[in-house]
Amino acid sequence: MAIRAPEFRAYIKMPTIDDAEILAENANDPDVARMVAKRGEFPHPYTKANASSFIEFAQFAAKSGVEFHFGIYSMATDKIMGMIALMRNQSEQDPKTMEVGYWLGKPYWGQGYAKEALLLALKFGFEDIGLDRVVAETTGDNARSIRVLEHAKFSRYAPDAQPNGANPDPKLHYELKREGYERLKLSDERMGRIYST
Repeated sequence: MAIRAPEFRAYIKMPTIDDAEILAENANDPDVARMVAKRGEFPHPYTKANASSFIEFAQFAAKSGVEFHFGIYSMATDKIMGMIALMRNQSEQDPKTMEVGYWLGKPYWGQGYAKEALLLALKFGFEDIGLDRVVAETTGDNARSIRVLEHAKFSRYAPDAQPNGANPDPKLHYELKREGYERLKLSDERMGRIYST
């Protein structure tokens, strides 16, 4: 299944093992690794074997309905540029809430591909699998990611307080609730032209 819109230059779909080499090329950049590693484990150097293992995991997770990892592809070349995922967040107990995370290879930064991929993933999350809320985390030094989230009508929120006065979370927390998604659809007419093939 691919999710696309006629005006978009990017589309999303489940990656295949044939994407492993290009995925590894895009991921094997110290700046990409630095940004993604702030969210968790991300190997660097990133090899074709890392990409192949990840793609196998992504396919298994999607079949089980636990997580959905989509490749972000160029409409012009059909080559994978990065990844976007809807995942369970350990701090969220609501089964109708998932976290979105994304990254692009450095040659594709600042060109609007992440914005388009996020809109496509949100359509899948809210309309195809029935989510009520999507959350995201970033850091204050990731201005591009902040702009992508705010463009998609995400708003900042403060997570629940840490028990026993633990160190405050240095991440910025964003959320988009169903009513915000409905406003996004009204404000961006392209949302009504997103389709799956």
